[in-house]
Amino acid sequence: MDLSMNCLLGPTGHIPQFLGSMENLKYINLSGIPFTGRVPSQLGNLSKLQHLDLGQVDYSGLSSMDITWLTKLPLLQHLSMSGIDLSMIADWLHTLNMIPSLRVINLVACSLDTASQSLPYLNLTKLEKLDLSYNNLDHSIASSWFWKVTTLKYLSLRLNQLFGKFPDALGNMTSLKVLDLSENNLNKTGNLKNLLINLCHLGILDLSHNSMNGDIVVLMEGLQCAPEKLQELHFSDNNFMGTLPNVVGEFSSLNILDMCNNNLVGLIPLGLWNLVRLTYLDLSMNQLN
Repeated sequence: MDLSMNCLLGPTGHIPQFLGSMENLKYINLSGIPFTGRVPSQLGNLSKLQHLDLGQVDYSGLSSMDITWLTKLPLLQHLSMSGIDLSMIADWLHTLNMIPSLRVINLVACSLDTASQSLPYLNLTKLEKLDLSYNNLDHSIASSWFWKVTTLKYLSLRLNQLFGKFPDALGNMTSLKVLDLSENNLNKTGNLKNLLINLCHLGILDLSHNSMNGDIVVLMEGLQCAPEKLQELHFSDNNFMGTLPNVVGEFSSLNILDMCNNNLVGLIPLGLWNLVRLTYLDLSMNQLN
């Protein structure tokens, strides 16, 4: 059942409880419907459900104080609750950890205040996509629980006030294809090269809008595992220094290269002309000559 992006609010504006009686449903998409009120626990009756998307577009109106009903959905693979206020649920991770079938978790803008919970045992061994963007995590990035999930292919932590040193466990995330750490307070890049060099499937890396101040040459050397797979590099609004190396010309699949507003110096490397798939290039607000 896909009713997404409509205005099917009914007389109350709430998600109807009777949906919990449709016990054969495997797929529900109610995203973009501007519901208000609480998410009904009756959805926990849908024991055959594999896909549940309740995501809100305007990030307002829906809330939940209890998501333990999700543990009654043993086949659930895709969960999206973006824009739903979950600020009153401290144990959200432990609840989700009881659903080992999960492959996608989307909790964008859910007013979560931490991802540094400890897990005695990780059950999310099939998880491929995790999006915790636009929350209020505001803690050391190294203390986060998700570094144990080596099956992740997509990890987005955009705009979370995360800070500190990257954990060594990042080097074990060898399945990652998309890593978005933009708009945080990350400034320690000392070990980043040695961690990135193991991420041989990486296609998109977004480090923009942080306070990173390392040598751009060192960072580029960390992306040499499979340079032909890189498609997007977003490094704008940092304090990266040094001269953009000619090795950038080896990133043959690159579509986007955004280096604006850093402290790069010297010549624009001739290797750039090898990037025949490039559609967006921004080197503005540097000291290139």
